[in-house]
Amino acid sequence: MGKIKLEGLQKKYPNATDYSVRDFNIEIEEGELIVLVGPSGCGKSTTLRMIAGLEDITDGKFIMDGEIVNDKSSKDRDIAMVFQSYALYPHMNVKQNIGYGMKLRKTDKQIIDKLVNEVSKDLGLDTYLERKPKDLSGGQRQRVALGRAMIRTPKLYLMDEPLSNLDAKLRTVTRAEISRMHREKGAITIYVTHDQVEAMTMADRIVVMSMGEVQQIGTPRELYNNPKNIFVATFIGQPQMNIIKGRFDGTYFTCDALSIKLTEGDAKVLNKQGYMGKDIIIGVRHSNVRDEEIYMNAFPHAKFSAVPANVEYLGDCINVFLKMESDNFFTAKVPTSSKVEIDKMHEFVIEETKLYYFDADSSDSILFESNKQNAREY
Repeated sequence: MGKIKLEGLQKKYPNATDYSVRDFNIEIEEGELIVLVGPSGCGKSTTLRMIAGLEDITDGKFIMDGEIVNDKSSKDRDIAMVFQSYALYPHMNVKQNIGYGMKLRKTDKQIIDKLVNEVSKDLGLDTYLERKPKDLSGGQRQRVALGRAMIRTPKLYLMDEPLSNLDAKLRTVTRAEISRMHREKGAITIYVTHDQVEAMTMADRIVVMSMGEVQQIGTPRELYNNPKNIFVATFIGQPQMNIIKGRFDGTYFTCDALSIKLTEGDAKVLNKQGYMGKDIIIGVRHSNVRDEEIYMNAFPHAKFSAVPANVEYLGDCINVFLKMESDNFFTAKVPTSSKVEIDKMHEFVIEETKLYYFDADSSDSILFESNKQNAREY
């Protein structure tokens, strides 16, 4: 199968003033599932289309197995691609659509039939093989498009938001199926999505993009535990990380809504890097904002009171959305036994050992380099 390398990949459309993708660099090992994730317009689909040969590469190199393939046509790159749109042949039934690519390669009919039956069963399409696309639901059509790609074993699978037309339950089942089939085939897969849950649950490594640039590349655990900047910190994790701006006095972080005594280790690093007396930004996951007595006792210097604007009962816990005294906003995670009520003042506490720190000007993580060596476990 080999490996893939993207060196300084860039895309600038004619008459555009800015690059849609800038300086994209990654080396992908055999068998990896890489997910490109980011908001709409971040350049993830454009990057995928350059890899597929559907968009010209303005600058940089796309290397497969040591060979630069910038100028190779799509059909010569040995790629199978699944688009967000179904792109099915309307005059063919499900069986014919799934097997058509193999037929073009003059594969033996018995082998095609065997592979079609296996893939259609895996995707829950085995009872629809004789139906035409017009007789299928949107989710079923998308699964046919997936099946058409998965029946092959190319050097590279490319998937552009393939689950966007599926309902929530089917999306969960199908992403597990894609992951399983990826492991079985062993080919590199590059998967584009705006859904960070898909990225976290499927990827070997995630590429977080914003405004045409790569913000950070890493495993789901690395990105969650050690975000390089505020964008990554708030994009990875659900609900998003709480962010609040305040001032560090050498020992305490203070703002209008709360005051937190930092751990000795964190304060030492911040002082060493010259942040005493300066504005900084802290981040804390909602799972580290609690109201249980055991946390109150453990972190007496990190208590604060706030009025819940809303609560979400999730069965095993409650998410609480808090009104703060300033414009800042916090989400807390409390047990179902909590007495928290909407519009009634309630006391909370932050686990001060689980804080993240960001530079107020650059938004970059202050402790990123040290955290890379000692990832925080949750």
